[in-house]
Amino acid sequence: MSLATLAPAGSDSAPAYGIAPAALAVMLGALAVLGWAPWSRPWVLLLAFGVLPRLMTGTRRPATAALTALAFSVTLHAGAQGWMITALLRETGLPTPLALLATIASLLCQAGFIAAPLYLHARLRRSAPSAHGVPRRLVDVAQLSALLTVGEWVRDALLGGNSIAMAYAWLDTPLAGLLPLIGPYGLSFAAYLLCLGWLPIADHLVCRQYRPMATALLALAAVLGAAHWGAGLPWIAPQGESIDFALIGTASAQRDKFSLDLVPARIERLAERMLAADATLVLAPETAFPVFVHELPAGTLDRLQRGARGQGSHLFVGVAQMGAKEQAHNSLLHIPADGSRMRLFAKERLMPFGEYSPPGFSWFSRHLQFPLKDLSPGSPGQAPFDLGRFALATLICHEDGSPDLARRRAADASLFLNPSNMAWFERSAAIEQGLVMARARALETGRPVLRTTNAGGAAHIDHRGHVLARTAHEGEAALTGAVRPMRGLTPYVRFGNAPVLLACATLLLAAIGQRRSIARSVLSEGST
Repeated sequence: MSLATLAPAGSDSAPAYGIAPAALAVMLGALAVLGWAPWSRPWVLLLAFGVLPRLMTGTRRPATAALTALAFSVTLHAGAQGWMITALLRETGLPTPLALLATIASLLCQAGFIAAPLYLHARLRRSAPSAHGVPRRLVDVAQLSALLTVGEWVRDALLGGNSIAMAYAWLDTPLAGLLPLIGPYGLSFAAYLLCLGWLPIADHLVCRQYRPMATALLALAAVLGAAHWGAGLPWIAPQGESIDFALIGTASAQRDKFSLDLVPARIERLAERMLAADATLVLAPETAFPVFVHELPAGTLDRLQRGARGQGSHLFVGVAQMGAKEQAHNSLLHIPADGSRMRLFAKERLMPFGEYSPPGFSWFSRHLQFPLKDLSPGSPGQAPFDLGRFALATLICHEDGSPDLARRRAADASLFLNPSNMAWFERSAAIEQGLVMARARALETGRPVLRTTNAGGAAHIDHRGHVLARTAHEGEAALTGAVRPMRGLTPYVRFGNAPVLLACATLLLAAIGQRRSIARSVLSEGST
């Protein structure tokens, strides 16, 4: 099938597809999967997202447009996040019918945040003419890019971060330098403009209309220039000397992690490894001690405190805690090097269903067969860990998918710790997708990230988002090295998502206003 068989975005004639639009959308969704980690081929998104709007505008009925958008989105999420399906079926203990139902519901929910913007745009553009001499197709591109970007923001606000946000596909391209300037939603918006805009520009070139091509090239040059400047991080500088670290990877399968027969030996083994690390900063994964802190074997904490004080090490390890009013928290325990009081930092952003029941879903959570599923979030005002020379913040597991949380914490810290539990998704694409999100948080904030997991290896990520060193996904390997804390605030840390969201809102309000103006004009002509 050639692109010539697809009607341009402004055409009123339906193309002769030969294949139903929904079937073509499934093919494009499958192709788009390759844009994200671990495949990381963002150029395929130029084709997938470039052609998709043509399928949408070629349909006459709203129901067909909705089905086309949903077919693309469900296929994309099922392919890129198949690990979610595997975890539901293998790790939750759900009865198979309920696990399948949960899988379908989860896919539809996630896919809706791409499908809904596509469908809304198809509805908005049906009667939208050229605006102020700007070709209609380019206006459509900007408005659809805004809708998709807002869809990502709403999804993240409601469900937490998602590993196949558009920005993550472009992390290893020159566009990545936009992250410290305008954040992940800004990068997503720019990437959507590129993916959706190249085909309309090609249409103008075929028609020998060179002005839109020249305008697009100038805009692309300006964006790449800004990204190059942003990638240099001129606002960020080293803070003090480097410190040595040891990232302790554990090898705990999710199904065995909380086994009462295995827990005592694993706690003992991990304590030995942490004390043997002999580094200034020692980090173990999320809930590496798979019990509440008050349930640890007698003498464990005393032993760790003596060892930390004796070798001058700050020890960090994931453990659960029981807080006030019998509220359980997923926490990171800090055992200071100077023998001062230990401190717990409670995870603020929890994983829906995995760590808490969203309102109205307690009936579902009762069927989940694993511990620590009824947790409470930590308070937003928790202070960073103070190591004397500098402060460090934490992003516990799923929190690395929250750019807002990272930028808020980066303002008061010079380094991120990222302990995670990836045993839910071992040997899957989730391992690399999680690493990409951690890298994005590093570049956005200009802060190094030290990441360790129980089934995904450990990684040292510098403040530019580059992986300087990492270990294999499996086994009990430890990663050692030295990290340099950083100070200074990127524009994104200072201003957040407001500039991008304001720009998107302006585009969408203009589209709505244009549609209402057209409706009034039609009514006026009809009355005369």
